[in-house]
Amino acid sequence: MPDLRPPFPHPSTNYPHPLLLLYLPSQATPFIPPSLHEQFTKALSSSHLSSIITTTAAAIPAESKNWSAEWFEEMTLEQREVVSNTIRMATLVEGEGGLGGVLSRAAAWGCRLGAEGEEEEKGGVGWQVRRFWRGFRVPGEVSDTLAGPWEDVKSPLPGVAVGNGDGDGDGDGEGHGEGNANAIVWRNGRAHTLRIIQNRKPVRESDIRRQLDHITALPAPPSKDGGANIALLSWRYGRTVWSQLHSQLLAHAQNLPAFRKLYNSALSIALDPALAWSPDEDEDGLARLLNEVRHGEHSPNRHADATFGIVSFGYGEEGRRDGKVGLVFDHTPGDCGAAIELSKILASPATQGERREMEEGVECNFIPEVLEFTFPPGPKLDIPGSVMERIPREVSTVTLNTAGRSYVSGGLVDVGISLTLLAAVAPDANGHQAWPPVYQPVYQPSFYKGRCGPGCCTTVESVAFLSSLFPSSSSSPPSPQEEDLTPAFEKYLSRRRDILSTARTASPTGIFAVHKLYLALNSAINAGEQSPDVRVVKEVLEKLRSEVQFTGFTVDKDEVVAGLSNKPSTCVVSFSATGRYIPRLPGILQRFESRWEVVAGFLDGYARVYRKVRGVEKNPRATVDK
Repeated sequence: MPDLRPPFPHPSTNYPHPLLLLYLPSQATPFIPPSLHEQFTKALSSSHLSSIITTTAAAIPAESKNWSAEWFEEMTLEQREVVSNTIRMATLVEGEGGLGGVLSRAAAWGCRLGAEGEEEEKGGVGWQVRRFWRGFRVPGEVSDTLAGPWEDVKSPLPGVAVGNGDGDGDGDGEGHGEGNANAIVWRNGRAHTLRIIQNRKPVRESDIRRQLDHITALPAPPSKDGGANIALLSWRYGRTVWSQLHSQLLAHAQNLPAFRKLYNSALSIALDPALAWSPDEDEDGLARLLNEVRHGEHSPNRHADATFGIVSFGYGEEGRRDGKVGLVFDHTPGDCGAAIELSKILASPATQGERREMEEGVECNFIPEVLEFTFPPGPKLDIPGSVMERIPREVSTVTLNTAGRSYVSGGLVDVGISLTLLAAVAPDANGHQAWPPVYQPVYQPSFYKGRCGPGCCTTVESVAFLSSLFPSSSSSPPSPQEEDLTPAFEKYLSRRRDILSTARTASPTGIFAVHKLYLALNSAINAGEQSPDVRVVKEVLEKLRSEVQFTGFTVDKDEVVAGLSNKPSTCVVSFSATGRYIPRLPGILQRFESRWEVVAGFLDGYARVYRKVRGVEKNPRATVDK
């Protein structure tokens, strides 16, 4: 289905200099002192800087239908270090039926992908969700290529049609052959085909489980001279080395049939051993499990080229079929909201009709096939024993009890988490109050290939509200009463609504400033530019660059997804820290939990009074981010 939405606005058609004059000074107010603010405003008005801004805007291709999305995809396709932090997203699902149930729902979803109007049904993210089906990143030495049935590029692999066959490698390269689709199951480092769609209909769940049982019953393979574990190589090497190895394997003619089946599969499944929990972990080991889904430090079963994968822990061990299941997504084809939407599809309990469809799905006697890949004769590889990420990461979770709280029905969960996060990270490493820019990605559904724009909800209004709610001095009088805080909170809500509305309607100003202008200023300074105007603007834009991000998306028309959990009356918030935030994470978590109780208490009272005084038809949700 063609994307007929209008192009994303081009900066040169929106007079970038006047827009920046309006946008940047107000955005920078919470982060810079008044003296620097005055210098910044003057610098933006200088003719020298105006020339740099105009030149930078003119360098963006005029024919681009969405230069922002193109910039993002080019950036992530170039970032192919070992399990790069920037291109991996992970979720956990606890749907009925364990892995078999998840795969059965995935098959039903795959069969529905051609349905008309899917973009509207998924709140504008349907075009991203579908890119996870049959999608692959094909390795290149300088940059990868995103390939699949939904992409505009032809297969960059000689002799292999990516994402266009029937899963058996028998397709004609132009369609889906006989309407079959296979998944690839990785176990003990070997690839196995698994039929999930046959004759354009979902394979019944019992036959999917039968195939999984067949695979898990196979003995571990003996080591084989020249044997290549595609998943292991793709996951443990960076792009340059993996691209070279990939080219060697692809040039070996006997590998082509296996490559055709691999690159025409619908999705990738890793069957990893069950994880052992340590006593100091939370009840379900959520943080470690979530990071293991994304990272897979010791796993030989993760295929880095697949844009979407399912990770199952412990399936088949001692007859188990209910092991933990995680989903891992490449950020290039879709944003976090698309990952959440697909997670909901695969985790949602089946309706009575869907359950009947899964049970009465097409009968399938398919026997999984092992795919063999071998290197041509040559020196033996010294493969790293585990994944070593260039950027270390620490992951933790906090589970919030939301039972009976009015702010849930009032649509204020994401507002509360965003405010609490800001209050938790505001004290710097030395305990001084320093308000950081906290960004929230906002979907831009009205434009061609609309993705996310930055919505910075650290504002003068949010700082004023939190400063009143949490007086910094221990000798301060007790916190103000709820009615005294309400005007400040409503000013923040109004400002937040304006910020998110601006980001949603795709004003290119913020994206242009942070992702294009900052780089141009940096290049000018590195080239010997001594202009104080250039240096002042670069200094301020540096302060606006995001180190902290809150992801809480509006996916459906009436549902804010923030800390999505399918457990009743709970909201699970995941924290992922890198760099200087790793040693600060324990303190941030402690402050988050204590400040959440205060913020949630205020929001609960506010939602009750608001609904009582103004009526349910004008509830706070309407003023938050619609």
